Order: sequence, then structure tokens, then C-alpha cells
Amino acid sequence: MPSTLLRFATGARRPPPTAPLARAALSGSAPHLQGKGSRGLTIVELMFVVAILAILTSIAVPAYNMYFYKTQVAQATTDIRALAAKIDLYYIDANQYPLDLTYVGCSATTCVDPWGYPYQYINHALLHGNGHVRRDRSLNPLNNDYDLYSVGQDGQTALPITQSVSQDDVIRAANGAYYGLASNF
Repeated sequence: MPSTLLRFATGARRPPPTAPLARAALSGSAPHLQGKGSRGLTIVELMFVVAILAILTSIAVPAYNMYFYKTQVAQATTDIRALAAKIDLYYIDANQYPLDLTYVGCSATTCVDPWGYPYQYINHALLHGNGHVRRDRSLNPLNNDYDLYSVGQDGQTALPITQSVSQDDVIRAANGAYYGLASNF
């Protein structure tokens, strides 16, 4: 304990009086701030708070949107895996792939991706030639059996996955060895 406090505690001597501003600082109020307008925020302080909130919002909103988009892609990937499993089971039972997704219990209204668009299915056995199948960067077919995909967030697609409108598509490729975004394949 410092010597001045020890002396004060024992009653030997009082501590020296503090200056008015120091006393005001200890009490939480300053005499030059008392009076009109001392209870509110100044316009500068308010602008500072608004600026901080704007900066935090500009950081948080894009991060949240990216997180939300990634969860939608993950949901579409899971849905496509489940649909592919149903299609493969149908093939085991019928020895042919279904003509469309209604054969595995899906309709355009019940099997929709997280963006509200129906999942797309192309049975290669029904096509004459390879002109209407999804293609990779080398323009080779993505699959030999069937194509199953979501048109993605923009709702647009093109057969080659290199097209800009196809980059957000969630696809099944390499005969089921790859499930995910077309931009990552």
C-alpha cells in the first residue's frame, strides 16, 4: 500500500485536494461538459457509429451469402446423389435406365433443386448420337450412361459445362465418380 494511503487510512494525514477537473474525471462528469446537450451524442460520434456499422455490414452480408450459396450447392449435390442411387436401382431392376425421373418417383414439382428449378435428366440410350449430352472441357461426354444435373442458381444451362451459364450447374460426371459444381470439374 502506498505511504499516502497508509497514512490516510490511519488518520495521520489527509491526501492533498484534487484539482476540479481531476475530481470531475473521477466522478464521471466534467464541469465544461455540463449543461445544454451533454446527455446526447454529437453528430460526429453518430457518424462514426454509422460508419462502423456500415463496414461490419459490408463484410458480413457477402460472407453470409457465400455461406448460404455453399449450403445450397451441398443440398443439390446430396439430392443428385440420392436421385442417381434411385436411377441405378431402377437399372438393376429393369435392366434399362428410366425414360425420365417420374419412373423413380420424381416429378417437376416434387424434385426441385434448392433454387426452385426441376432436376434435369438425360438418358443417353434415348438419344441418337452424342449431340445432346453434357460435355466437359475437351468436349467429351460427361457420362456414358445418363446425365443428371441441376441448372444452378441462375436457372440457365448449356450442354458444354465450359459455357459461363453452366458454371453454376451442380452435375453428376464421370459416370458417378464426381458430384458437385461444374466449375470445379
